[in-house]
Amino acid sequence: MIYLLGDGYGWYKPLTTCDKWMLSIEFLTQVSNGSILYNGPLNKRNQSEDYFSLQLLNGRLLIDLNFGNGQNIRRYFKSGASLADGKWHTIEIRQISTIEHTLEILIDYCPLPSVSKQFGECRFMIEYNEDDVFSTNQPLQLGGIALQEKENNQQQLPMEYMGNFKGITLLNKTCSFLNGILV
Repeated sequence: MIYLLGDGYGWYKPLTTCDKWMLSIEFLTQVSNGSILYNGPLNKRNQSEDYFSLQLLNGRLLIDLNFGNGQNIRRYFKSGASLADGKWHTIEIRQISTIEHTLEILIDYCPLPSVSKQFGECRFMIEYNEDDVFSTNQPLQLGGIALQEKENNQQQLPMEYMGNFKGITLLNKTCSFLNGILV
């Protein structure tokens, strides 16, 4: 587990995607705005490079991604309780297959019921184009964003995070916070 005071961040190997993948992150905070995870260019002048960000905005989840085509896909999930409540939360992002071109986002191990009422509170879908594939060689940044040119923060992303991280898993590999790699 690590704790960030809002003035630091961790750098890890970049996200890599394949036909099926899942990213899971556990966090705890009482601060309503913050950058949980960012993977993308360190210089925001290059809008043709892929990026993915996961943030809290007013205690709610904000996902911002770009497949390098200059078009942002941004989803702000206003429903459900605030995630800045001092309790542990888990966010899972899954790509079931490239055939469906859909990302599934689950908050706090949301059950997969057929009841539509629960679908909007803890489970969301993001559709994307058939040709879109996320690919970057930039470091994954956890708990803050270290843009080389902060004045070029065109997405107006929260740049820091204050709170705890317990774990992050990508493609069944759990992150070791001690050495900054997915093991």
